[in-house]
Amino acid sequence: MDGPGGGAAGRRNRAVVIEHGGSRIRTVDEHAFVTQHGSMRVQVFTAEGLRSVAVVTQTDREGRSLQNGAERYVEEVWQRFCPEEIEPPLFIAHQLLGELDLGFQQFLFTVVGPHTVERPVRWGPMLTLAELEELVGGPVDPDRGDGYVEPEPAQARPPVGASGFGRFAVLPGASPSSICGLRLPPRPARSGWKGLDVRR
Repeated sequence: MDGPGGGAAGRRNRAVVIEHGGSRIRTVDEHAFVTQHGSMRVQVFTAEGLRSVAVVTQTDREGRSLQNGAERYVEEVWQRFCPEEIEPPLFIAHQLLGELDLGFQQFLFTVVGPHTVERPVRWGPMLTLAELEELVGGPVDPDRGDGYVEPEPAQARPPVGASGFGRFAVLPGASPSSICGLRLPPRPARSGWKGLDVRR
């Protein structure tokens, strides 16, 4: 398997443009495409006689990443937007990790059934934005989209001892058997708990 953007994948970046390039129109631009595994923006470019191209953009806080969920994501995009096509659209992943932009990379799949691809994904060529726009034959928006609402950051957990569920102290004179209203059965006179029925 070729690593992302390295070796043979880098040398094939022009090949995909030469093989599949053509004038398409953007027929889908869904900023909030949601699956059970994650969310993303999906732009689909289509034209008669040409294979469709899906450009999928995702941030790092939207569930399973494009790299880790590629097979499931391409199946859902294929079934939702190109259901009549015998092949999935060319899948161009655009992962944004905070301020880091990982660029545009084609993921390669082997079809094993209707809207079903083989696992695992294979890394394809990296494309510049100019090469991607040459591939689809028009402009591609590289942003996450105006329809994206960034999730609120997770609240930090309170430090231990900041609430009644953290560290506590037993006040003088308090019985350990009645702390927080918990009343324990009296300890038997003999050592251990022999004879206590714990099956109930």
